[in-house]
Amino acid sequence: MIGFFITSCKDSITSEHKEGWGRTTATIVEVEAYEDKYDYTIEYPIPESTAINAKGEKIKGPIKQYGMETKKPILNQQISLQYLKEEPIIFKFLQPIQYEN
Repeated sequence: MIGFFITSCKDSITSEHKEGWGRTTATIVEVEAYEDKYDYTIEYPIPESTAINAKGEKIKGPIKQYGMETKKPILNQQISLQYLKEEPIIFKFLQPIQYEN
């Protein structure tokens, strides 16, 4: 499994941009050891999405994204996040990921 996490925003969202963001809950649905790191998959619904694909169809989700960490994330944990309604693959975690001891 190759994991990439290229879309998570770490900066705070300014008040002028809040209207363009939706809130949802992501779940860590898969965790795999890879060398000295852990690949993981999050999945989240996008009920407020206004995104349209190349065929002109509304993108309804769910969205799956992949990440890599040096510590093992807890499987099935739920994490609040905000996503850009027009581009729901762009998101910001509102809570930190929890890890196994």
